[in-house]
This record gives sequence, C-alpha cells and structure tokens, in this order.
Amino acid sequence: MRDVLEDADDEVVIPLRELVNRTTAVATLVASIALVIASFAVYGAGTHAVVGAILGPVLALLSAIDLRHRLLPNIIVGPAAGAIAVVVAVGEWHHLAAHLAAAGIAGGILFVLAIVNPRGMGMGDAKLAFLIGVALGSRTIAAMVFTSGALIVLAIGLIAVRGRAGLKATIPFGPLLALGAVIAYFTG
Repeated sequence: MRDVLEDADDEVVIPLRELVNRTTAVATLVASIALVIASFAVYGAGTHAVVGAILGPVLALLSAIDLRHRLLPNIIVGPAAGAIAVVVAVGEWHHLAAHLAAAGIAGGILFVLAIVNPRGMGMGDAKLAFLIGVALGSRTIAAMVFTSGALIVLAIGLIAVRGRAGLKATIPFGPLLALGAVIAYFTG
C-alpha cells in the first residue's frame, strides 16, 4: 500500500503518517471510540449502528486532517463511502436508492459551489458531502442546514473580530460538515 497522498497530477503531497500528530491521533482515537460506542448504544446492533460505527471514526479522522492541512483525502473518503454503501445495500437495500440520491444531491450542491468559488470551498468538501449523503440518506439535509448555519455564525464572528480581513481567512468546512452529520445521525 502506498504511504503518500497524491494530488491530481500524481505529485506527492503529504505522507499518510504525517497527516496527524500524536496528540491529534490520540484525540481522534478517543472521539472515534466514543462515537462507535454511542452508535451501538443508541441504535442497537442493526444496520444504522454499523453505518455510524464506520461514519463516526472516519469523520473524526477527516476533521483532524482538515483542521491541520485543509485537506480531505480521497484515500479515506472514497473507501468509507463505498463501505457504507455496501452496509446499506446489505442491511437496508430498500433504502439504498434514497441514500444514493441524497449523496448525489448533497455532493452535487457542494460540487457546484466549489466550481463557482474554488477559493471558498474545495472538491474535498463536495466528496465529504457525498459520503455523508450515503450514510445519512434523507437526514443529509439536516446536516447541511446545520453546517450552513454554523458556517454563517463562524463567518460573522470572524468579521466581528478581524474586520474585513476576517473574510479572507480560510475556514476548514470539513469539521463543520462532520459535526452537522454527527448531530443529524444521532437526532435524525
């Protein structure tokens, strides 16, 4: 297995082992374990709990990476979306079409936003929205609404603290999407 991430031009970007430092790795592990336990505690041993047991740790890891590097690696997002789609297909096959439709809509909306304003949002955010759509199905909309509200509050806070310069600061959108997804997962 390759131990580096590559960009679209196959140039080495960041070695996988350097995506998180030890402190972040421990915090991510603790958050992941808590999310897996909570998933099974809330939803029992069914398909929904297994989806959460995959989604929670992936979102924790992606959030840690995005906060540090402003990066949502395809090598994590893609396989996670595939694994969750398989779990839904096996456990709740009658909901698979709705999950895939939600994934397409959520990912598509952020894809268009990334095309329109590539400096404001990256393609990784669109792929993460697709992953969240596969996992949450129709509950994706709740995650997106929460995320949008959180981003607006954050932007207003930056503007208030930094003035107009606050508008130029980069904000990792992945952790906000992840938080919205976790809230939607446990409340949906």
